[in-house]
Amino acid sequence: MKYLLCVFTLTLVCLFVSCDSLNKNNDISTENKIQDIHQIDNEEDDKAILSLAKLYCMALDSFMPIDEALNSNMEYISIDIETLEINDEVAKNYIKEYFSKYNVPVIFESYDSLKEQGKVNDMNSLEGILLSITKKEISDKKAVIEGSKYRSG
Repeated sequence: MKYLLCVFTLTLVCLFVSCDSLNKNNDISTENKIQDIHQIDNEEDDKAILSLAKLYCMALDSFMPIDEALNSNMEYISIDIETLEINDEVAKNYIKEYFSKYNVPVIFESYDSLKEQGKVNDMNSLEGILLSITKKEISDKKAVIEGSKYRSG
């Protein structure tokens, strides 16, 4: 009888350990699935942010041919990032790379920030170009973006 009780107890312990092990593996598997879902969400967020950055680049770049005399001897292109509402470094780097085709430094500063840095002279003119967005309406089907190109006032 003791032998049968020991075998029965040992069987229960093995079954318990085995189930617990399966449960842990299932928890790990579930955890991995959740991490995969978060990674997909993050990748989709990154794609959305990058798509938005590309859209802003196209809009801001369309201002560059307007009054091309303002582009002569520009020392930098400043993009008012606050009007874009982009804080993502990947998007900022994309925008910098995009505007590097003009062979001048690309900075992210507003008019007020440029003024604080002494980059606005007494006549309210800049040594570079300031690009900013003044109004945006973006939906799944269309985007209307209005903005400005500023060099002197």
